[in-house]
Amino acid sequence: MLKPKSYTREDVLELHTHGGGVCAQRVLRACIEAGARPARPGEFTLRAFLNGRLDLSQAESVLQLISARTGAAADSALAGLQGGLGELVSTLRQDLLEMLAELEARLDFDEDLPPLNVKTLIADIIELQKDMEAALRTSRQGNLLRQGLQVCSRTAVSMHVGSDNHLNTALIGCSQCKKDITLTACRVIYCAAQIRNYCLTC
Repeated sequence: MLKPKSYTREDVLELHTHGGGVCAQRVLRACIEAGARPARPGEFTLRAFLNGRLDLSQAESVLQLISARTGAAADSALAGLQGGLGELVSTLRQDLLEMLAELEARLDFDEDLPPLNVKTLIADIIELQKDMEAALRTSRQGNLLRQGLQVCSRTAVSMHVGSDNHLNTALIGCSQCKKDITLTACRVIYCAAQIRNYCLTC
């Protein structure tokens, strides 16, 4: 693929081999012997960012998509990869710059400009504030989807009355529980579960 139409906006050569690990390893070894080297983690996305294919928020969304643990987290990362956050920030920045330019111009040339409509200015500032607060709420929601919730619960029960039943009831529906440490009077349990599109770790 010739630049700038590739992912990195650089000339890219793709090699297709027969299925199976042996064929792929032999081709990879031949490429390395010819002077190539394995890509570092995230290197292609880094090059895409440096060459202007992706902005910073889109580059971060690639990592978030790879590390997504739920479908909702993947959808959130895809939305960021499509440029939603970057476009929003760019729009807010442009609106603020235009407002700042007008105010600065009035410091020197106020007599040459039409009268300032203070009510309109205040309304524009309030609208910008609402947009920024909405963007922050969206950001926090996205972080929650990606990182999930971490909960530490300490339950005191008698080891003779079926503590496993208590814990099984509390973690019902979780299929990835791991009992890490068993002590005389308590049990430490690690559990990762998905509840309503959120990843819960306890």
